[in-house]
Amino acid sequence: MLGGEAVREMVKIPKEVVDMMSKNETSKVLATADADGVPNAAAIWSLRVVGEDQIAFAEVAMKKTKENLLRTKRASVLVISPPNKSFQLKGDFLGFQTSGPVFDGFAKAMAAMKMTVHAIGMIKINEVYEFPPRA
Repeated sequence: MLGGEAVREMVKIPKEVVDMMSKNETSKVLATADADGVPNAAAIWSLRVVGEDQIAFAEVAMKKTKENLLRTKRASVLVISPPNKSFQLKGDFLGFQTSGPVFDGFAKAMAAMKMTVHAIGMIKINEVYEFPPRA
């Protein structure tokens, strides 16, 4: 323990999750909670893996989610791929970026769909759970 807080080790996002998140047919839900613990969940189609332990998403029409992330700095992502495979990823919100290579990649992809990205949110993944669990 450091300063009363548990030290989190790096968790590498499994290749299976990376592959699932790259597919458009995969459902992705970003869950947050406000300071009082009131939950909020939003389907975020733009969620993508951008590093061994990081995911990113485009900030588009997510007022409550954005408020929760800025206040509590915690997030959980549910990734669901037909017919019956899903993963839950939990992590720490790192902040919003408005420039840099990850932002530029999102901006280019969104421009092809005639959409503009104003910022991208970054989450460092600390825990990964598989459903159903492997035997």
